[in-house]
Amino acid sequence: PRLAARRWWRGDEAPLVPLVHALTEAFPAIRGEFLQLLHHGHELGEGDAYKMGWRFVPLWASGSGEDDCNTVWQGPWCDRDLPSLCRALRVAWPTLGSVGSAAVAVNEWHEAAELQAMPPGARLLLHNDGHNARLNLHLALLGGAGWWLTVGGETRRFGSDGAILIFDPSFDHEAGNDAADQERWILNVG
Repeated sequence: PRLAARRWWRGDEAPLVPLVHALTEAFPAIRGEFLQLLHHGHELGEGDAYKMGWRFVPLWASGSGEDDCNTVWQGPWCDRDLPSLCRALRVAWPTLGSVGSAAVAVNEWHEAAELQAMPPGARLLLHNDGHNARLNLHLALLGGAGWWLTVGGETRRFGSDGAILIFDPSFDHEAGNDAADQERWILNVG
């Protein structure tokens, strides 16, 4: 199954409407819970050298390899720390439905939901995911004003926290945080 080959998608297009609606409606509570975690000094995320300074907090992951049917919510983030976010995700995801005649398989392409941090001045180099069986949705939680994403040669900026960008990860894409002093946090669903 493949999606139509387009760099950018709008939040009002199937199969994303229920997920975008749930995240947008819950954003004030999601952001409040997230900022409380940061304010209380929680060390969030694991490092990843490939992502050159990025940190991530896994929330949900489908299985990969031999055990593709293994899907799991990662605790304690959902139940204890970010219940509004996980409640919004559970309403509309991981079932992404279909676009036209292309059914979007959840486990076939190892989907995940995670929080991602990018330090000031950092950049994720140009890459692609090698297929377009799913879309990536990014929701700006903190530092959205300094963050940019280039997909297929076209650059877009969040502009503010709470903004959502949706793109086809089969196109070459890169990201960066132009802020001089603010870490950037997003929710990445894809």
